[in-house]
Amino acid sequence: MALYGAPIWADSLCGRRNAAAIRRPERAIAQRVARAYRTVSFAAACVLAGAPPWDLEAWMLARVYDWTAAQRALDRRPDPIEREEVREQAREAITRHWAEDLASATFGRRTLDAIGPVLNGWLDRRHGCLSMHPAEVDTAEHTLEVCPSWAEPRRILVAVDGDDLSLPSVIGAMLGKNDYGVAMT
Repeated sequence: MALYGAPIWADSLCGRRNAAAIRRPERAIAQRVARAYRTVSFAAACVLAGAPPWDLEAWMLARVYDWTAAQRALDRRPDPIEREEVREQAREAITRHWAEDLASATFGRRTLDAIGPVLNGWLDRRHGCLSMHPAEVDTAEHTLEVCPSWAEPRRILVAVDGDDLSLPSVIGAMLGKNDYGVAMT
């Protein structure tokens, strides 16, 4: 719903004020999807939720719409495979641009540094729900490394992936890979 009519208004997001206005609700939604704390940054929340920023999504929808309109102006009806290829190219462009934005983001660095090297795998995953259970000392590090409520899942993780409970290692395990991209056998 947020991207309804995006090809019409996407270019108006060039200004910081308009982009910030659309990012506020997206941040809240991404935090809910990722079950993250309200303090999680926009960039980290979007990455955890696997949702590129809406301004990039709107840009992609506008480019696909422009391409479709140009094809119609040429009195050409592209087949579904060609349309899907154009959408896929636009999606790849979004991911590249998003990765560049994430590399220069100021807030959420710990999360972004862990997921950034495997961003494509993270976005393609179809498992690995994220959830935290609030407690007085509840942080991602506490939950992952010492929380007694997570002792059994942690024991299983260590048995499968070894003693390295760093975020990059755990992200790799979630994606079925180790050492940032080598498939586990």
